[in-house]
Amino acid sequence: MRVVDLIINLFIGKGFLLFSLFLFFTITKSQIFQRFSDQKKIEDLTIIRDQQKINLNKNNLKNFIFKDGDRVLYEDKLTEFTIDNDTLIFFDKVKEIESVALKNINFNNKVERDLSITKLKNNLFCLQTNYETGVLVKVDTDNKKVYIKSITLYPKIIANLKDDEIILEISLLPVINNFPDSNNPILTFTENYSNIKKNKWTILLPRIIKYPENGFVLSFNLKYSKNNVNALYFQSSPDTFTFQYNPKYYGGWKMTEPIGFMYKLKILQ
Repeated sequence: MRVVDLIINLFIGKGFLLFSLFLFFTITKSQIFQRFSDQKKIEDLTIIRDQQKINLNKNNLKNFIFKDGDRVLYEDKLTEFTIDNDTLIFFDKVKEIESVALKNINFNNKVERDLSITKLKNNLFCLQTNYETGVLVKVDTDNKKVYIKSITLYPKIIANLKDDEIILEISLLPVINNFPDSNNPILTFTENYSNIKKNKWTILLPRIIKYPENGFVLSFNLKYSKNNVNALYFQSSPDTFTFQYNPKYYGGWKMTEPIGFMYKLKILQ
């Protein structure tokens, strides 16, 4: 064999070997468990399902099918988790943020504000039937990753609508060029109108989501047999903006005056 051929074969062989090692490294390292607070990586975890323990490791994570109610057991504590690509991220801290304190939030020393001290405590924001309305959810995350588990709103008046089953369509929409993007929702789900609670209503998201850098719009569309019926009156806040959707008159979404829903986020860290 010529020297040139030998050299080519060696490089091809090494190249294949390096590629194989890289592929093996990618596959084995991509299945990881990570504690969110300090990004610590864990070799294996225990999932609690119906009071039964299930051991997970990086080899069986990819094919494991999670169910509602599953929790991670870590250091004898049950924690929330989410799946980000091939990484299971579990959370060891939970904090709540109110929309009345959007700026300069200190996650290490947050002072909660009582709803009653809000300067617009007597003002209400009305949600009408068949008229999609959204509220801008935007908080200062202090350049940290934040995951959202639930959103709490404060309905003060709930109209007694007559239909047997009235559905509230709920969407979390990304913000593109300062407007909601209805074509690429982060989440879309429904809630029965009869399940809305007066004074304090917590919306548990179908899955934990990562808070987008530009915030998101929480959108509602209450499906009913009659249009523009005043159905829900929410506690308002001067620190939130609302959007209304009307393709005929607005050509899509339109930002309204800076008076929107009072909300509270439950975030996981």
